[in-house]
Amino acid sequence: MNIGKSAFMRLIAICLFFGVGNVVAERPNVLVILADDLGYHDLSCQGADDFSTPNIDQLAASGVRFTDGYVSAPQCGPSRAGLMTGISQSRFGYLDNYMHGGLPSKDAAQTLPEQMRALGYVTGIIGKWHIGDLDNHGSEVSGNKPWERGFDCTLTISGGLSHYFPYSAEGIQWMTTAHRDHRLEQKLENEKAPRFVDGLPADTYLTDYFSTQAGSFIRRHADDAPWFLYLSYNAPHTPVSAKEELLQKYQNIPDETRRTLAAMMDSLDQGVGNVLRVLEETGQARRTLVWFLSDNGGPTHHNASRNDPFSGKKGDVHEGGIRVPFMISWPGVIAPNQVVDVPVTSLDILPTSVRAAGVQSVPAVHDGRNLLPWLTDNEPAPEAELFWSWRNKSAVRMGRLKETRNENAVLSADGTEVPGHIFSDLKDNPQELAVNALKSPERKQRLSRALDRWLSRVVEDQETLMPASDHVVFGPDIPLVQQEGSTWFEDEFRRNDTAYSTDGRVIGMLWRNSVPFASKWGIVNDAAGVLTTANNTVLYTKSLETVSGEGRSFSLQADLAAQFDNVWSGVAFHVQDSDNFYMFRFKSGFPNWHLFKVVNRESFKIKSGEISGDFLKDRVYTLNVTSLEPFCFDLRIADKEAGNVLVEESAEDTEKSFCGGYAGLYQGSSGTAVPKVCFESFYLKTETRQQKDN
Repeated sequence: MNIGKSAFMRLIAICLFFGVGNVVAERPNVLVILADDLGYHDLSCQGADDFSTPNIDQLAASGVRFTDGYVSAPQCGPSRAGLMTGISQSRFGYLDNYMHGGLPSKDAAQTLPEQMRALGYVTGIIGKWHIGDLDNHGSEVSGNKPWERGFDCTLTISGGLSHYFPYSAEGIQWMTTAHRDHRLEQKLENEKAPRFVDGLPADTYLTDYFSTQAGSFIRRHADDAPWFLYLSYNAPHTPVSAKEELLQKYQNIPDETRRTLAAMMDSLDQGVGNVLRVLEETGQARRTLVWFLSDNGGPTHHNASRNDPFSGKKGDVHEGGIRVPFMISWPGVIAPNQVVDVPVTSLDILPTSVRAAGVQSVPAVHDGRNLLPWLTDNEPAPEAELFWSWRNKSAVRMGRLKETRNENAVLSADGTEVPGHIFSDLKDNPQELAVNALKSPERKQRLSRALDRWLSRVVEDQETLMPASDHVVFGPDIPLVQQEGSTWFEDEFRRNDTAYSTDGRVIGMLWRNSVPFASKWGIVNDAAGVLTTANNTVLYTKSLETVSGEGRSFSLQADLAAQFDNVWSGVAFHVQDSDNFYMFRFKSGFPNWHLFKVVNRESFKIKSGEISGDFLKDRVYTLNVTSLEPFCFDLRIADKEAGNVLVEESAEDTEKSFCGGYAGLYQGSSGTAVPKVCFESFYLKTETRQQKDN
């Protein structure tokens, strides 16, 4: 790769940076252009050959294109939270689009627009915000709207996605079905509160409209104090939709979704070109620092994006999920035509931009690095020690070495299966292929120790940055009934006053992971909470710690239904901690049932079988586990509606793994914002064996 820099161009850059009226006095405008779900490969300067992006290519040529540019998460909301704060969002508990408590308070950490506004900049956002929209309870987080976190001018869509023709009849219907307002929301610089934008033509295409409005913002402030603009496109995020004339332009692309993506990228590229032309026309090009990147890797299975040559996609911490197109331009200050393979991250945007605006350094709470001394002063490139944590996935990159802890295997660009957990030298093995995996025990140990230390620090930082995020409010406690040596616990999951459930269907909306990778979830007194492992989620109650221990028999019963095919649903018992418990479960769409024990996150089968036919989604089944003697279990599954028994077996754990601990409900695939199992009732009865025997 071309990492050398022309001495002549470097000298010019240094003179401009430190010459008369140095960069602090110059105080450039700052423009951050963010694409949404753009694949690493999906620009012609990045290798795309089925469509071209000449304007974005020209932007890259005018400055530096980073081949090893990263974002802080493989998903929209947390990635954007990291960019806006310059802090790894895991450190303040923003672990998923729905598992978060919003942004840290202004006292704990100020956002990029807040810091720019404090420096006298006019600030604006156009496009997608998607930070703090919905919290763990499915409600908007107060104090997290863009106009509350540093933006003077706002023009935004509702939530994380929108129809691209929102004012057309089809768009209005689509948005209504999605429970979103189709109208854009706008607050101009001289307004105190936002208002909906009504009356736009039916053929308004969002990408074009955002580009036009960005041009208007730039023209309005051409002669004012410097400005900061966050142009946050929602393209090419789903729903894939493009203008008809551009679809015709790419009719030679055989795959329909890829053809639509190409047309969407054409609009995006034209929009970026129009914005850059406004900078030129208004004489602002040479005093504007421009960033361009994507918020995560392409979701190849949804919008036909490509992350070549890397493995994985949006949602993975393999390279395909977190390495993105990434470039910076500042004509006259940063030398052009540079292609650099030094790792950089979206967290670097805040400290670099604030330094360009005149601040020598940012508070220590921020994770990013100021890149300007390297890019303009020939100083050594900043050392790369990058970390990721998202849902139950984590990764570390130190120099050219990387450990990837993905909870599932992924596919490479050519379809080869790539292990979920792998150590790689990215210089020699950028695809993270098993055949080329890192062999050195010393290097692997160094990576793992660094990642484990960082994950531990993340937990500590959450207490400081988001102390309220560890206190999930579940609503009223669920009482235990104790009578004549027995303890009873029952809940129908249908009470409207129970915050963790509305008709049993929104349990997932409150999940808040307090420890990355494998963790316990929030507990409040005796109320229900959630416990997660690397692959499983258990709903349980803390009180049962005292009622299902050794010396007691128990009977556990639950009515539940899978919401989708291919989902494991069941009950868990003798849960010692997040890594060790028993689970009795069935699989929707298949005839399979299992009694497993999970020991240090690994699953071991005790007993399994099949029914005649398949377990059906949306069908309520009653599961029973009864234990009259330690480590001996009677198992039963009945079709509640039909009344017939489908499974009736006995099983014994001869290794006597766990006795006592929590009991509760189980659903497969943790870390999803969409609950996969509807829990209709839960019932537990325990007795002391001595009283029973008498």
